[in-house]
Amino acid sequence: MKFVILSLAFLIALVILRPQFCIAEEKAKETKTESQKKSENKSDKAESKEENKGGKYSLEKEIVVTATRAKTDASNVSAFVTVVRPGDLPGKPSTAAEMLQAVPGLRIAGYGGGMGLASPSIRGSSSNQVLVMIDGVRLNSARGDGVDLSDIPAEMIEKIEIVRGGSSALYGSDAVGGVINIITKSSAQKPTTSLSFTGGSFDTYQGAVSRTETLNKLNYGIWLSHGESKGDFPYEFRGAETKRIKNGGYKTSNMLFRCGYQFATAASISLRHQFNSADKRSPGRIEFSTPDAEQRNRWSLTSVSYDQSDVFAEGLSASLAVNYRSDFLSFFDPIFVGKDASGYTGCKVGSELMLSAVMLPCQILTFSAGVDNEAQDSVNSGLHRRTSSSVFLQDHISFFDNRIIFIPAARYDRYSDVGDSFNPKIGVCLKPNPFISLKANASKSFRVPGFDDLYWPRSGFAEGNPDLRPEKGRSYDAGIALNFDNIFRIEVAYFLNQVEELIQWQPVRGFVWSPTNVGKAEMQGYEATVRIRAFELLRVNFSHTYLDARDITDEDDVKKLIRRPRNRTTAQIAVGTDWLSGTIQATHTGKCFTTVANTRTLPAYTLVDCGVSASFKEFISLRLSVQNAFDKSYQMVPDYAMPGRSYSLTATMRFEGR
Repeated sequence: MKFVILSLAFLIALVILRPQFCIAEEKAKETKTESQKKSENKSDKAESKEENKGGKYSLEKEIVVTATRAKTDASNVSAFVTVVRPGDLPGKPSTAAEMLQAVPGLRIAGYGGGMGLASPSIRGSSSNQVLVMIDGVRLNSARGDGVDLSDIPAEMIEKIEIVRGGSSALYGSDAVGGVINIITKSSAQKPTTSLSFTGGSFDTYQGAVSRTETLNKLNYGIWLSHGESKGDFPYEFRGAETKRIKNGGYKTSNMLFRCGYQFATAASISLRHQFNSADKRSPGRIEFSTPDAEQRNRWSLTSVSYDQSDVFAEGLSASLAVNYRSDFLSFFDPIFVGKDASGYTGCKVGSELMLSAVMLPCQILTFSAGVDNEAQDSVNSGLHRRTSSSVFLQDHISFFDNRIIFIPAARYDRYSDVGDSFNPKIGVCLKPNPFISLKANASKSFRVPGFDDLYWPRSGFAEGNPDLRPEKGRSYDAGIALNFDNIFRIEVAYFLNQVEELIQWQPVRGFVWSPTNVGKAEMQGYEATVRIRAFELLRVNFSHTYLDARDITDEDDVKKLIRRPRNRTTAQIAVGTDWLSGTIQATHTGKCFTTVANTRTLPAYTLVDCGVSASFKEFISLRLSVQNAFDKSYQMVPDYAMPGRSYSLTATMRFEGR
């Protein structure tokens, strides 16, 4: 309680006592000569022009929204953020999971190729300790089993922002390891129509069409895509015999529609709707295949938001958002599930009001209040509901022309079934000169139990536990970033995550298993990233992650956490112009333990992907991709084979005008 009171007092003091440094800076700015102002304006215009010109080979400043919940220059935030775009990759990604394979600190666990389950882990977290959002709206459901990134098509993605480190102070539950915010494409200023078709190995095909346009104050965009694959790739069985995957096909259809209207005043309203449908065959483990299993996924997300600047006073902005999400999953497996399908249906309605006030040129205060209501009807655990409410406060304070930046934040969440949680965060960014940034963060985070953990019906082998408490985490990180003339950039960060009250299923009496808050884990390591751009023709990216993830539940018998490789390294080289370019990427993943007792390991492996892109007459482009070029046999999860060498060719046509 003392910690809560002190944290709130600190935030209130920062709001009320506006720093005198800001006043001094404002007076200094007022005394600038006209020639100085003109010089600065020219510099700002040149910088903006260069930023727009840079393209995918640019190391110019990156504007991110996920780190502070507002558009901010990435160099002015304390959090460690990575941004990934489809065009930065050597191959043509088909899902969000494929876009995130080389992000430092992030690992995607793939349960087979194609549309197989793809679970994220950030800095050693579990998949349900990673918050996944689309355009700022959370996808994690009350079921508590994380988000499958293979369900999200890359065709509709503009970029993905990954914030590493605990972020419950900004986003509430599930953000223990970090946040993945998938930002979808927006409308173009000119009327634009785009068509694309992809054909690849294992009878894989994908087609997409889009249309965007801005009509005076109205803008709209619609994106449609459909893909299917036989998915019968070959794999090595027990290191010798070659077999072929059976029952690995899929069909998926996706739609994204968004429109917006800009009022005469500084106000706008927008509507966004996305629908995903996937019918997946489920081949199962290579040791225990499921030749007749299949899964059907359906989900939709609808959001309406109203934004206005200078509300009641200059510098005060307001945003009101309402969203609705529906989910449906059905899984049929006559061997391991039975003649009746398993699954669930669910829906969630939420709203949030966010206010942002520019208190002084060097201080921005952000406040939000939200409420959510979620219901899920599971074949296994029945119908359950959860209502939650939250209050969030953040201050962004800078001194000496952004050379010293403090970002304190705190959030209070209350859940109808598991109680409340208060989570503060403090971030610091020091920039002694334009080339060096020093960053540090400390935060608390949490994850509420899922419905299956709480309410699984009592049976002969399992029983839920309605008395479960939320998992709790503490995150610390610090690092340095060097940026030399936008040609060479290096970032090194150390992190330490501690999680307790972990929910683990274990036998409680006889052969009956039930979840309890008994687990403890500690994850620490470092992330290093190097980016080089030379002559507008060459780009080199290198990243390395070292992770030491331990289960410390029993202090006398500390074990390594399973499926957490200690070392992971990625090197990428891209060369070319706007009309012809090539990219090659190599990723090495170290060995990891696969049993809790640390008696078995999954071997290390290295994958090489490459691609070549060519553009003709500014509206036609071709892209040839080769995944796993050296046909490496590997597994991300024990007994789930991954595809060997595969090819794909994508043709895209883009037309501007009516």
